[in-house]
Amino acid sequence: MSLSNNTKRSLAYLHHKLPLSWRKSNKIPLFLHSVKTTKKIYLPVTIYEGQLAGNDLDFCFAYAGHETPRRAYWLKKIFRSGYSQKPIGQHFYWQIPQTVTKQYPQCALLNLELNTFSHSFFKSLPGFTIPFWMYMSIDITPPMSELHRRSKSGFSDIARLIRKNHLHHEFCRCWNQFQQFYETMHKPFILNRHNQAAVFIGDLQLKDIFHRSDFFLVKNNGTNLGGGMIEYDGQNAQLRVVGIKDGDSKYLKQGVLGSLYYFPIVELKKKGFHNVNLGGTPPFFREGLTRFKMRLLAEIIPRPQKLPKEYFRLIPLKDTLALRTFLSDNPFLFYPDEKAPKQAVFLNKETCQSPDDLYQNIKYAKCKGLIETEVYIPEDLPQVITWLNQLNLPTLIPKPFKSVFWNG
Repeated sequence: MSLSNNTKRSLAYLHHKLPLSWRKSNKIPLFLHSVKTTKKIYLPVTIYEGQLAGNDLDFCFAYAGHETPRRAYWLKKIFRSGYSQKPIGQHFYWQIPQTVTKQYPQCALLNLELNTFSHSFFKSLPGFTIPFWMYMSIDITPPMSELHRRSKSGFSDIARLIRKNHLHHEFCRCWNQFQQFYETMHKPFILNRHNQAAVFIGDLQLKDIFHRSDFFLVKNNGTNLGGGMIEYDGQNAQLRVVGIKDGDSKYLKQGVLGSLYYFPIVELKKKGFHNVNLGGTPPFFREGLTRFKMRLLAEIIPRPQKLPKEYFRLIPLKDTLALRTFLSDNPFLFYPDEKAPKQAVFLNKETCQSPDDLYQNIKYAKCKGLIETEVYIPEDLPQVITWLNQLNLPTLIPKPFKSVFWNG
């Protein structure tokens, strides 16, 4: 690859700005010849201010990164409606926390797009490594009757709606019909759910997935109401590219979305599969899709030993009521290292006034695949330690709330 003089000068400057330990690393020759690396560690930063979703608390949030859909997801999750934004230029990732706190001391939370290259800088500092997606699977070895019993209302509710609305499914090998499904069901469904945060698979990759998958449609009286694909990779099966007619939410209440999981599970059991990957979901345990999958007995799939290529670093900067509210409303999954995931739960005096309240806050700690749940306790809730001890759950780890803040 030929580099322009401007690029060479930029990389030389970048090399000079690296921490000394990095400049001495034998990885530097590869680093200096990677324009992609420059993009990953030299990030645009924008400050956003508005009212927190769910209430009228003022909140200031900083986002550092290039990916528009991912930024859009966080903005939708954090802010109630409109917000102001102010770009503050591009900065090396190791300078961003100090830059934000210096220029905008009112900023309470920073989110950075990271990757394995920059992980070593942040892993020993305050903050949380959060994957863009967490993946969940279901053990489908037990009989369907047992899955119904274990999931309480999950599978049973779906089966009831399937019967009530006379839903059935059929498989199809027609690429043209799949394309029609993709345009009229999958895309509208994803756009309605994610808006600007929606991401779609490229045509070549989509066709490749189609050829190693079973494409199915969910029907009622001959009308296509939804569909999806079961992708195969040896003994592994994953549900992919689901959608409902016109993305219309009215079909959710008719059981169409649930059937997109129920029918593939029935078919995979017939083929002798023991497990099905339900695909990705945002790493927040109170997200509707995450809760839905957990009702179906889904458990978290631990990632491989090496970190994923890209993920977020979530860094609390300033202790504010709005930040406490956001964190307590959104328990999330994070990776403390290259091992299995943990859950972070933040308690708030307003929503944790009794042992029963505490249980409601930590109920997702029982999700399989988590090794621990770190419970962050503010100084005005000292009684929580006693309540946690009474629960006698060794996977609940109490932590002081103040320990999460950036102090660099």
